[in-house]
Amino acid sequence: MMILGFDLDGVICDYSPWIVNELKNESSKRMYYLDRKLLMNPSTFATDDDEIIIIADRPTIYKDVTADWLEEHGIEYPIYFIGNKHTELTPRHSAMKKAGIIKEHDIDIFFDDNREVVELSLIHISEPTRPLYISYAVFCL
Repeated sequence: MMILGFDLDGVICDYSPWIVNELKNESSKRMYYLDRKLLMNPSTFATDDDEIIIIADRPTIYKDVTADWLEEHGIEYPIYFIGNKHTELTPRHSAMKKAGIIKEHDIDIFFDDNREVVELSLIHISEPTRPLYISYAVFCL
């Protein structure tokens, strides 16, 4: 059995931080999060014995929208929100919080599109996993 972890935005679903930063009101951000395209289902990488954890770097006010999107796409795994209530974290702070969750839950492999997460997670191997997007499979020690 292994514990697999997945970043939500940029790994499981498409995401553009530039667009989110330009959206000025909560309603338009909710619509943006609901309209994301599925990039991959974490179950593709797991066996029946594996545990899957999802980490979302979204403000916690979007928990309901995120849960609806995941359910719509048949993804039903525990999800951890690391964002503040109304704002996203800086990339460095986000990476540090993800690295903490990776270590706390003894995640064996973590998939992320942020190289800083890779560097903060005591990496054994990291390599690109998709040709069109820069994502990393993080093998944690």
